[in-house]
Amino acid sequence: TKKRIGIWSAGWSSGEEPYSLAIILHEACLRDKSMSGTIYATDIDHEILSKAKQGVYEKNALENLSELQIKRHFTCLPDGTYEIKPHLRTNIRFLHHDLMKGAPVSRYLDIITCRNVTIYFTENQKSELLREFHGGLLPGGYYIMGLSEYMGKEGESFFRPYRVQQKIYTRI
Repeated sequence: TKKRIGIWSAGWSSGEEPYSLAIILHEACLRDKSMSGTIYATDIDHEILSKAKQGVYEKNALENLSELQIKRHFTCLPDGTYEIKPHLRTNIRFLHHDLMKGAPVSRYLDIITCRNVTIYFTENQKSELLREFHGGLLPGGYYIMGLSEYMGKEGESFFRPYRVQQKIYTRI
């Protein structure tokens, strides 16, 4: 049977995170042909979404990638910037989404990343967001938060630690 991975990358600044996830997903699918997936890349800012859809980055944004990954997934443009190749774009759905609307972008997700976003939220907003993420994830699905963020007491009823140092939790 085909395993379909669902990933929600919520609230990022430049689109690098969804494309990084797309690289990981693509390389995993090359190793396991029975796997496929979709990344829901959401932000509230239309301008940021538009820029991310372009998928063009400076060389320094690629510093954590190997030369093979750069060759496989990017095209060097005449101005020295790098553009994401089409095979990565096919698995990403860029969507406008307000995290405070109370509904996940999709259900039955395997992974939700929302890093360095909740530092701007009130405690009540954080609790609402954790409920939203809990509702979007499959049991055992992963929630990844930013290193400067914390789960809080209410989150302990929705998630259990998986890799505490990296701020990775699993849905209960």
